Amino acid sequence: DENSEHLRAWINLLPVQGPARLFLEECGAKALPTTTDIVNAILNRQSQLNERDVNPNHYMQVLEDIAQGYSNLSSRLKAKMKAHKMLLAHAEGPGTPLVFRRPSNCYLVDNEMFGALLKPC
Repeated sequence: DENSEHLRAWINLLPVQGPARLFLEECGAKALPTTTDIVNAILNRQSQLNERDVNPNHYMQVLEDIAQGYSNLSSRLKAKMKAHKMLLAHAEGPGTPLVFRRPSNCYLVDNEMFGALLKPC
């Protein structure tokens, strides 16, 4: 499904339709991952992935998915997110390689000139 393509690096997706899909759902497979599933996948798989292997556009979509369901996450999982290197950021400012960083080590920048001044993580 093209609506879940951005999750492929993090979540095991099985493209199935028709009776097979109904059967697998009856066996416990989910139609869509929950926000908790997505966050747990990032926390568990991030250390296995090389930053170069992560599509930044897909990663932004994943963060948008998390933002939409953030209020449904447990406080324990939110604390794990804060402590984990789960944000993909430029190492030394715009145009430099992307690396995973803890949220507390990152600046949110939506202006390139301001970003160059701050040299975000």
